Amino acid sequence: AEVELPWSVEPRLHGQGLATEAATAAVEWAAELGFDHVVAFTLPSNVASQRVAEKAGFEQDGGCTHAGLPHFLFRRRLTQSKPMMS
Repeated sequence: AEVELPWSVEPRLHGQGLATEAATAAVEWAAELGFDHVVAFTLPSNVASQRVAEKAGFEQDGGCTHAGLPHFLFRRRLTQSKPMMS
């Protein structure tokens, strides 16, 4: 199962690491709740949110249309695959 993790910070608070801190805490919480993956969407022009996603361990996973607009999709795997038994 996967869940979307959105984040938003009031512009006057930008540049303080708050979005990264919130995203990282949300990732940890999603893992505790048992989700396999988390995803985030950013507009192509929103470089700051893309950087937050990267700092929180997400990897870009292509593009998509979200809310009727083009977005980048970021995904982070939370569960480790189980080792194969020999």
